[in-house]
Amino acid sequence: MKVPRVREGDFHPQILLYRKRALMELSESILALYAVGVRTRKIYAFLEGFYGAFYSPQSISRLIEITQEQVKAWRERPLSKEYYAVFLDGTLLSFRRGKTVKEPVYMALGSSPLEEGRSSGFWLFGAEGESARNWEEVLKDLKRRGVQRVRIFITNDLPGLEEAIKKIFPEADWQL
Repeated sequence: MKVPRVREGDFHPQILLYRKRALMELSESILALYAVGVRTRKIYAFLEGFYGAFYSPQSISRLIEITQEQVKAWRERPLSKEYYAVFLDGTLLSFRRGKTVKEPVYMALGSSPLEEGRSSGFWLFGAEGESARNWEEVLKDLKRRGVQRVRIFITNDLPGLEEAIKKIFPEADWQL
């Protein structure tokens, strides 16, 4: 990005950070390509051809490995002991597992006295549809990570979900 020259030198672009030339770092581009299913050798060929940058396939694999470790640490982090409300919902996303399939991603978003609207996590079970049994596993994971009390769960009307909530968090209220 070319920055216009001004006499006082006080012009700073509003879209990009000062002295930054791109919206994404090269490492972020690599992760974005990998996330949409591009293999490491194709990422290597793309970077070399398009940017003229040399990242070996091993370097790309290592970057992806480090990122996966960070994601795992985030997913295993301890949670607040109490939440005012926890929103539970699933959404279908396309995944490439030999062929492209739609699988539910289970998500929990909690509001606690100390934090506002923090994501408690996301879960993948490799199932074809959303189920109360998988939601029960999500609730057990929340309990395992330190959640002791939830005042209210806000969910859709999935059959069996209210029973799963009452089984793991018996004192919690439930609302559609």
